[in-house]
Amino acid sequence: MTSVNELLHMATLLDPSLPRQPIDHRPRSYTSAPGSTYLLPADDSERIRLDVQHTSITRGFNDKLVLSPVTIQAGDKVLDSGAGSCSWTLDFADKVPSSVDLYAADVETKLFPAHPPDNIKLFRASVTDLPDEWTGSFQLTHQRLLMSALTSKEWPIALNELFRVTKPGGWVELCEASPELDCPAHHCHKALQAPELAYTASDHELQVATLLPDWLREARFTDVHSVEGKYPVGKWAGADGEHARDGLVGFLRGLKTPILNRGGLGFASTEEEYDAIIDDFERLCDETPNTFGKNYTIYARKPDC
Repeated sequence: MTSVNELLHMATLLDPSLPRQPIDHRPRSYTSAPGSTYLLPADDSERIRLDVQHTSITRGFNDKLVLSPVTIQAGDKVLDSGAGSCSWTLDFADKVPSSVDLYAADVETKLFPAHPPDNIKLFRASVTDLPDEWTGSFQLTHQRLLMSALTSKEWPIALNELFRVTKPGGWVELCEASPELDCPAHHCHKALQAPELAYTASDHELQVATLLPDWLREARFTDVHSVEGKYPVGKWAGADGEHARDGLVGFLRGLKTPILNRGGLGFASTEEEYDAIIDDFERLCDETPNTFGKNYTIYARKPDC
């Protein structure tokens, strides 16, 4: 016989407008920035995950931090918008002259490095409302993996802000993840349903990587290019695979609170069930050769006038 709780759970799946009772779980620290819609935590574990993830993304693009044909010279300014832990900014600082000013901006500063190099300037700023004085300032504007940060209504605003702060003739470079996993054994694993459920419930767009080229053209950028970067996921691929696994699995674990706070969204009815699903996915990644994730770097130029 179906219980009352089971009937209520089935009803909430059929009608998302019905209230869902949050499921008790061990909470992590999330951003306290007013108006932020960021779905992932902002704690020490997330800082470590972002740094590890940076390594995997860079490997997937043949160890290149920049794919656009931008030329960075002494005195230029570069912006990392939505910088997170500043892993990209710190790495890029080693590749350019110290006279290049690197700006890192994020609505949450808890993940910023405590002692950045002198040519890195840290700012609390939203990607949808960058400082007015930055208009036309940056030869390169970089932004990565904000699919968990921006709602579908916020993306056009953020891209228009990037257009505004980029110098005429300068380049914008964005990196976003594909929600699909290339794997012969578990591309339909239940764990991979978690992002779709969490994003849909909060009006975030999961297919950003495929939509960005058109969005950039709508924001008046030209010379738009999209480049795929694949990376192995799991212990079977050695250290690189373990780094990628930790980044991906950590992302899925970070979605626990957004999902359980909404009653589980049909994904899990307890914290233990949620953890078991992700644990099983992690095991399969480690044990299944030829498991690959994909990121896309989309770059474009701001017209000269």
